[in-house]
Amino acid sequence: MPRVSIAVSSLLGKTVLVNQKFTVQNESGDKIEVNGIQSSGSARIISAIQANKILHQGCAVFLAYVINSDSVGSQCSKIQTVFEFPDVFPEELLGLPPDREVEFAIEVYPGTAPISIPPYRMSPTKLKELKVQLQHLLDRGSIHPSTSP
Repeated sequence: MPRVSIAVSSLLGKTVLVNQKFTVQNESGDKIEVNGIQSSGSARIISAIQANKILHQGCAVFLAYVINSDSVGSQCSKIQTVFEFPDVFPEELLGLPPDREVEFAIEVYPGTAPISIPPYRMSPTKLKELKVQLQHLLDRGSIHPSTSP
């Protein structure tokens, strides 16, 4: 069985190998030397329902998100339906779909006002990012402004 190193990224962006000896520094500047656990067995994998029960019992849990860093390319191409219909699922959208014979429209009764819903509040940074993404999609022609009355 090959030896596997378990790497964890800290909040400061430093990557440490937790099954080896490593040093971490806390907020006050103190350095702590940690001897990682040399495990010969495999980790126990549990379902989301089991994890939820454990969390509600007040236990401390650790989440491991494992990906194969050697894999190259899009994972979508491995899905059978995507593989069978490559013309329907292009790598990048080319723009808006062509005009169809039947246009979709919502009929509005005369005299009815639009439903008034207060806007969803967003933090200024998220709102700025949303506006940048929307402008990018508008520039590419993937979306267009609403023509609703």
